[in-house]
Amino acid sequence: MQIIEKRGLRLSKLTLGTVQLGSAYGIANRSGKPDEEQSFRLLNRAIEGGITCFDTAGAYGDSENVLGNFFSERDKPLFISKIKLTADPKTEPLDVEREMYDNVQTSLQRLQTEKIPVMMLHNPDVLQIHGKTVTACFQRLLKEGLVDKAGVSFGANIDEQFEQVWTIAQDDLYETVQIPLNVLDHRLIKNKGLSRLKQAGKIVFARSVFLQGLLFLLPENLSQHFQEASKAIRMLRSLAEKEGMELAQLAVSFVRDLQEVDSVVIGAESEEQVRNNLDLIGGPSLSEYSRTRIMETIGQLPDKILNPALWP
Repeated sequence: MQIIEKRGLRLSKLTLGTVQLGSAYGIANRSGKPDEEQSFRLLNRAIEGGITCFDTAGAYGDSENVLGNFFSERDKPLFISKIKLTADPKTEPLDVEREMYDNVQTSLQRLQTEKIPVMMLHNPDVLQIHGKTVTACFQRLLKEGLVDKAGVSFGANIDEQFEQVWTIAQDDLYETVQIPLNVLDHRLIKNKGLSRLKQAGKIVFARSVFLQGLLFLLPENLSQHFQEASKAIRMLRSLAEKEGMELAQLAVSFVRDLQEVDSVVIGAESEEQVRNNLDLIGGPSLSEYSRTRIMETIGQLPDKILNPALWP
C-alpha cells in the first residue's frame, strides 16, 4: 500500500469508506448492511492491507459506533468524520457553535477517541450563511485539541457549490477536502477546480469512484432516468477490454493517478470487496490513449446522472 505524508498526516492511497457499515448504501448494493462480526472481519482485512484512513460521518447510521467498537483496544487510525449543520439564516451564531460542538462530542464518544484527526463540514452550503462563525468555531476546536485538521466535504452539486464557497474554503484552516470524482464526472477537472485545490496545498480525498455502483450496471438494464449515461458506460467497457482490465480497475486507475488526488475513498460491504479494492488500488495504470479518450469522449453528463440526490 502506497503511503504518503502530507501536512503531518500519514495517508494510505486507499481510504476505506464506511457508510456501508452503518446502512444499506449504493444503487448496486445487494447484500445490505453487514452485521458487526462481518464488519469487524472487513475492518481487520483493511488494516492487514495497509489502510490507515477510515472515512465516516455522523450521518452514516451506525458507522462511527462500529469503528469505535472495533478500534477500542487497537491503535487509532486516521478517522475522517463529518458534521452536518443546520443551514438556516435565522440560526444565531451561538446556536451554530453549540451544534458544531455537540456534533464533535458525539463523534468523539462514538469513535471512542480523544481527538478527531480530520473533521469535515458535510454540507458546505452552510458556509455561505455562517462562514465566519463556522471558521471561528473550527479554530477553537483545533486549539482545544478536539480536532486535528478541519476540512470541507463537497457535495454532488460540485460545480455550483465549489464556486459558491471556495472564497472561504480556500482558507488554510481547511486543510482537507473531499470531492466526488470518477470516469463519468470530470467537472472539477474541466473547470480547473482540481488544480486550484492542488495550488492551495489541500489534502484531497476523492470519493464516488464508482458513482455508487451505477458504473457497473449493464447499459441495457438502466432505467429511463439513466439512459443518457448508457453510451458513456458502453464506451468505458470497450476501453477496459482494450486495456485488458476490468471496468473497476479502469475506474480506480483513472482517479488514483491524477496528481492532485492524495487518497481514493472506496467503500465496501464485505471482506471480499475490501480485498478486491486493495488489488485495484495497486493495479496497473491506464494508457495515455485511454485517459485521453475518456476525457475527450465523455461530455458533461446532466446533474440527474451525476448527483445521487436527484436519483429516483
